[in-house]
Amino acid sequence: MKQLYILMLLLFGITNVTSVTSQTLVKKNILIEEFTSATCKPCKTAGPILAKIVQPLKDVYSVRYHIKFPPADDPIFLQNPIGIGDRATYYKVSSGIPKVQINGIVSANPAIESRVNDSVNTQRDKMTPVSLSVLQEPDGDSIKVTVKVRTSQVLPTNSKLYIAINCRRTYLPKLPFTLFGSNEKDEFEDAFMEMLPNGGIPLNLVVNVEQTIIRNYKPKVNEYWPFDMTYPVAFVQNIDSKEVFQSATDYKETKTEITGDNNKYFKVNPNGSVSRTFSVKNPNEDPLDVRIVLDTAGTPMPIGWNFSSNPEIQTIGSGSVKDFNVTIQSTNDTAYFKRIKVFAY
Repeated sequence: MKQLYILMLLLFGITNVTSVTSQTLVKKNILIEEFTSATCKPCKTAGPILAKIVQPLKDVYSVRYHIKFPPADDPIFLQNPIGIGDRATYYKVSSGIPKVQINGIVSANPAIESRVNDSVNTQRDKMTPVSLSVLQEPDGDSIKVTVKVRTSQVLPTNSKLYIAINCRRTYLPKLPFTLFGSNEKDEFEDAFMEMLPNGGIPLNLVVNVEQTIIRNYKPKVNEYWPFDMTYPVAFVQNIDSKEVFQSATDYKETKTEITGDNNKYFKVNPNGSVSRTFSVKNPNEDPLDVRIVLDTAGTPMPIGWNFSSNPEIQTIGSGSVKDFNVTIQSTNDTAYFKRIKVFAY
């Protein structure tokens, strides 16, 4: 009897430990979803205000949707009208911008600094059962995004994972002069480019069992989507209540330094080729896996031409420099002057 009593105590203790573990909570990050437009005059004021609040290297992230707004279509909206339209419809936003949704459930006008600060502060120090991590890495000619999600409590049935691809900074110096009704803003932060996929991914999580979701995307590499500026923001949301349970990003403040004949024009003879060597330095504290891509914004590759880099990818240590040899091969019967401008990422 005494042995049975001791055994019952042990079992009771183990059950209690399991219960506590299953209810583990973690700090909730803050997600700001902004609805804006390059043709919205008050939206220009919101940019500097959000720049003070958004901290992608810490715990405040943003996704900024450029919506369809008169008098003309914002060219960033035209990059993904379906994905942007889905989020605008979900939050019932068609006008009345700028507007932000903070963790899905708190609305504010980001053009009024005190109001948006107060709204963000209501979400600070919140706890959540959802843990989330994001990793972005090259995968052939595309980018692979790996998201790992776990919950310590049963989530509502109608919960989804969203993976938004942002452009940290988009600089369009000609836009104020070419866009009818422009608000004269020429630099945009955290512009939404793509959702992987549109509509999100339904979740059916088992408590305390990590689930891994992998999605790939191919950057468009144009002036609206600078190749070296893209990064993912993932978030888990209850579709019915709109609450964002958790958000995460793989944003890194990294840069590369390229030396060589970059951003210059070269004559490419009929059915000929041009090769150039570029040296890439990694000035960051951590090693970088680096590849070279051709910037085709404004000067697209003629049909049938090929671009190659040797090697395709290299790991460059902190403070180190490595060379890439790039070649442009023509398959046309006439000569062209082609601008060679490359990005390293």
